[in-house]
Amino acid sequence: LFLLTIYHTSKDTLKLTKLNVRFNAKRKEILSQKPPKEIKPDTLYWTKWSHDNNWYRIKASQKSIRSMRGYCHVTFIDYGNTDFVPLKSIRPIGDEFNESAIPAMAKECDLAFVIWERSYNFRLSSMELLNKWSTEKEILGSLQYTDFVYDRTGLFREVQYFFIKDKAGKFFNAEVLAQGFGRFADGYDHFPSLQNEIEVLKRSESLAKALHIGVWENGD
Repeated sequence: LFLLTIYHTSKDTLKLTKLNVRFNAKRKEILSQKPPKEIKPDTLYWTKWSHDNNWYRIKASQKSIRSMRGYCHVTFIDYGNTDFVPLKSIRPIGDEFNESAIPAMAKECDLAFVIWERSYNFRLSSMELLNKWSTEKEILGSLQYTDFVYDRTGLFREVQYFFIKDKAGKFFNAEVLAQGFGRFADGYDHFPSLQNEIEVLKRSESLAKALHIGVWENGD
């Protein structure tokens, strides 16, 4: 998925503050536990982030991790960033800190009506395009729909799909299609209120096809 974003309202910030207070109250007990022998998917853990030495809630990004040269690739569920952390820095998490007690603050997101080309070069180009398109600029995301995806770990995850646009109203979704970094996700006739936006996306894809760029380099 392309975006992992986070919504931090004043209520969310308060929840995170309370989470940290509760963690600090049990810090000695939590840190006295040994690292798990096996890291499992869709299971919460604590880990210490080397950048600030604070502890955060995480989930492993791979199906089963026993050893990756002593490191594990994880997602910080309250902030959306990912990193490789030492296995020795991971600790089990109690029920009072799980998602049923304190929901994850980060929301997994993607572009609405866009099917990405997943090859490495296209992903890299897409990231460069987003950086160029959004760095030091004000952009707005509007939620269009929510769906569940079946990922490589064998789990279903909820994903929120957005239109991303700049202050002038230009859609990043359309820019991705115009550059040939993905295909229009057809079959959305049940969104009659979005027909104007959908037409913009279709025209953007048609432009990339006509120019034979990106995924259309060799034709349809």
